[in-house]
Amino acid sequence: MKIIPKYTRFVIEVSIVSISQNYTMEILKMKNKKLLLLISMIGLFFTFFMISNTQIAMAASSPPGTQLTSNSASPVAKKEIPITGLTSSEATVTNMSGQVVKPSDELFSWDNFHVDYNWSLPDGIQIENGDTTTFELPSGLVSNGNLSFPIYDNDGQEIGTATIENGSSSGTITFNNSLSNTDTNRKGTLTLVSKGTSTGNGVDGSNWMFNKIGWVSGYDNNGLPNEVTWNVAFNPNLHQLNNVVITDTLGPNQEYISGSLTANAGHYESGSFINDAGQLQPIVTTDGSKVIISFPGKVTTAVDIYYRVKLTDTTNGTNIWSNHATMGSSDGNYTVNADTSWGGSGTGTGDIKTGSVTLTKIDATTQKKLEGAIFELTDSTGKIITDNIRTDQNGTLSINDLPFGDYVLTEVIAPDGYQLNDSPIKFSIPNNGNSNATLTQEDTGKLGAVVLKKLDSINNNLIAGTTFNLLDNTGNIIKSGLVTDLNGEISVSDLPAGNYSFVETHPAAGYIINDTPIDFTVVAGETTPVTLDKFNVAKPVAPSVGSVTLTKYDVENDKVLPRATYELFDNNDKLIQSNLVTDKNGQIILNDLVPGNYYLVEVSSPDGFEISIKKLHFTIIAGEDVAILGKDRPETDIPTEPPLTPDEPSETDSGSVILTKLDAATNSVIPGTVFDLFDSSGKTIAKDLTTNDKGQIAIDNLFPGKYTLVEKKPAAGYTSNKAPIEFTVSIDKNTNVKVLDKKKPKPPVTGPANPTEPSKPVPPTNPLPPVGPTEPGKPVPPTNPLPPAGPTEPGKPVPPTNPLPPVGPIEPSKPVLPVNPIQPETPIPSYPGAPGTDQVSSPNTHNNELSNSSNPQIYHQYKNPLPQTGNSFNLFLVLSGLFLALFIILKHLIKKV
Repeated sequence: MKIIPKYTRFVIEVSIVSISQNYTMEILKMKNKKLLLLISMIGLFFTFFMISNTQIAMAASSPPGTQLTSNSASPVAKKEIPITGLTSSEATVTNMSGQVVKPSDELFSWDNFHVDYNWSLPDGIQIENGDTTTFELPSGLVSNGNLSFPIYDNDGQEIGTATIENGSSSGTITFNNSLSNTDTNRKGTLTLVSKGTSTGNGVDGSNWMFNKIGWVSGYDNNGLPNEVTWNVAFNPNLHQLNNVVITDTLGPNQEYISGSLTANAGHYESGSFINDAGQLQPIVTTDGSKVIISFPGKVTTAVDIYYRVKLTDTTNGTNIWSNHATMGSSDGNYTVNADTSWGGSGTGTGDIKTGSVTLTKIDATTQKKLEGAIFELTDSTGKIITDNIRTDQNGTLSINDLPFGDYVLTEVIAPDGYQLNDSPIKFSIPNNGNSNATLTQEDTGKLGAVVLKKLDSINNNLIAGTTFNLLDNTGNIIKSGLVTDLNGEISVSDLPAGNYSFVETHPAAGYIINDTPIDFTVVAGETTPVTLDKFNVAKPVAPSVGSVTLTKYDVENDKVLPRATYELFDNNDKLIQSNLVTDKNGQIILNDLVPGNYYLVEVSSPDGFEISIKKLHFTIIAGEDVAILGKDRPETDIPTEPPLTPDEPSETDSGSVILTKLDAATNSVIPGTVFDLFDSSGKTIAKDLTTNDKGQIAIDNLFPGKYTLVEKKPAAGYTSNKAPIEFTVSIDKNTNVKVLDKKKPKPPVTGPANPTEPSKPVPPTNPLPPVGPTEPGKPVPPTNPLPPAGPTEPGKPVPPTNPLPPVGPIEPSKPVLPVNPIQPETPIPSYPGAPGTDQVSSPNTHNNELSNSSNPQIYHQYKNPLPQTGNSFNLFLVLSGLFLALFIILKHLIKKV
């Protein structure tokens, strides 16, 4: 069906109006109302005709319905990571002798070179499996073979692979995930063999007589070389040579391949061999590693020889195969050394954020730290990370450098005498790598037993019916109401290792209670029961008894003294008891003493104390307890003269003196002052008596009388005080003497003649003093950074500067299909440029014209660019309105006619 354009529809509409007006005039002339109805019918017909054609035209000019297309998603490629140190300018080149090659040196194609790199990766960049980086060979070098070699870390674990094709000047390193858990200090090395690209200038052919080169010419299934071809050439200047014999000595790991040698005859042009004289047939023999090539008769041409050798041992890394050849002829003897290399190697490492774990093994009962427990460590998959980890003498084991993850410690061997505790101990090292896990595990000792026997203290008869409690080392009651049986015994089994005690709670009939704890220890792993004896004293009928308690003190600070040993005597000097030792409370308690007079004599003093020979007399009264005190003095190193005459006085008829040296100004003690002691006749009793750290000199066992101390040498920093210090010693009394010394005066310090009042301190110039507080409510904004601009008016958001604003409405007569229209709120993405550049690319936003790009296109139904009210244009309604208006006008005119 033919489509009516817009301008044609307009002409039709005007024509219809004109025709309608002409018919109207006729109607007015004819004054016939029926004709008016006919004309209206005709106009209605034309109206429906135009609506039909208009709808056809609109349908044809409108685009098809919206169609969405998209490109298929391509797989995400691994990233190229920005490793430094692998460019051509950062490489170091050396020849096979180890000499550094300068950039200006000519690199010949028959020479091999080592290329070395030191690479690093910036901290914080993640390395993932499949990530790559590129390395470049310096100018004038290419790979001398297809290389693919692994890169290892310091522990021999492969972290990636380097590859480069034969003849290429750049290669690729592809990483695995071995360094994926590192984020700092990633660095390594890369070394490979290359060859030069220069073929020479073509004028050096006459500068040599005998030469040799080689190259890798065969590979096995693993890509490792298995053959090398050697090329020997001689006589480039066409000398007449007789009886030429070449002896080629192969280096290690090479075997001559029989029948592989060819010898071509010819000449050299511009440095290149021209084979124009056919092949020669030398005699080839071998002798171990030597290949002997003989040319009987004359040789008048240049000779180019090739032969192959089998490689017997090729490993990953760099391999060098060497060769030494000699040539003898009528023209003289010549020597040449040659080698060829292949391969490469690389290293890499990185620091892993790690944590550590410390475990302490303790006794379940005593909390004692246990040595000798052996553990193994596994990861979350059950893989053993390390084993045979043993707790030390402090009961601890430590494991460091653990990467983040979940772990389990399990005891596999218990300490001696303990039961195995194989309960797994789970712990984690978090991803931040800063965790130091601290663990504790208890072991229970193998169970033991104890047997207590209750005996009469006089006749050792077994005592039945005594009641005890069993306590642990903390005083907790483990078992109560344990009663001795007919054999006077109590047996307790299944006791874990530890310290225990029995305490009597009720005596047997006719006996006095003895509630002194009976301490014992159950040793881990000891199966033999501990046997204890406990004695009880029968209740006395007569006579009545009493008791005495001795408490031993330090004479200087009144601290109780354990481990002092005494003997007990009665009034007739008969020994009653011996080996009486003060306990931890410094006491000896003696019960059941018959009334009478007694005394105690110290026979052994505690370590570091002087023994006291004073007799401690006391009287026992029936039914009473007597308390007495004993004091010991700490040992002092007091130099004395030889024993005086008469004999040294006993403690009962002597006295003592304590001198204390004090600072006259501060009253603090002064150590280091030296004195001599004299009696009343001026005789020296003791010399060089020095005040100790407490500023004191203590002198015991002095006869009663008058004495004098004279300062012999003052302490450092003090003036000498030569005034005699007189004192009197009385029997069984201690005399205290205090002496004051003054410090040496310090030299005067010259000060200002007229000190003035100090001026006010000047505030420091750097930093400047803070500005005074400003008026509240008006805070001063900071000068850096600048204060933010005031808030914008709500409801008027600032449009983004990027992306660009959309283009205005499109002219209706030239509809344009938008390509991925960009919403104002969506920023225009940028795309990275090529590696090594700082450029980014952006989508084209300069116009909205159709593009032939491969981007998906979205088609929208065309609408006229009228104000968007949500209603479509309806031509039928417009024409119906026109027709109705025409009808009203005609009716009005008819009425006038």
